[in-house]
Amino acid sequence: MIKIDSNTKKTLMDLYVKKGIGLEGNITKLIDTENDEDFKNYLKDCETKDGDKRKKRLDMTKKIQKQNEELVTLNQKNEKMMEDLQSTLKETEEQRVKIETQNEELIAWREENEKTYKEK
Repeated sequence: MIKIDSNTKKTLMDLYVKKGIGLEGNITKLIDTENDEDFKNYLKDCETKDGDKRKKRLDMTKKIQKQNEELVTLNQKNEKMMEDLQSTLKETEEQRVKIETQNEELIAWREENEKTYKEK
């Protein structure tokens, strides 16, 4: 156990009361309270506050990880949709070219038929 003199205990408790800054982590479990109830309560408050902060950070980390997983999934879906759109666009362009070619052939055929009809 770590022993702390009464002056340091008072300084730590004052810092906690005035600025909300307390000891964190496992160090609070190693400090000998020497039957000082106020300091014992201070350490208990520090442990509780530290536990709450850790839980809050863990919850935030889990939330961010879940959002990241969702974003990755959405990104994959978007990439698939883009590939499908590109494929559809290519097919549409090919069909347009095919139709234009057929249209030109039909126009040429019609003109040839009209010439043949006029010659008769």
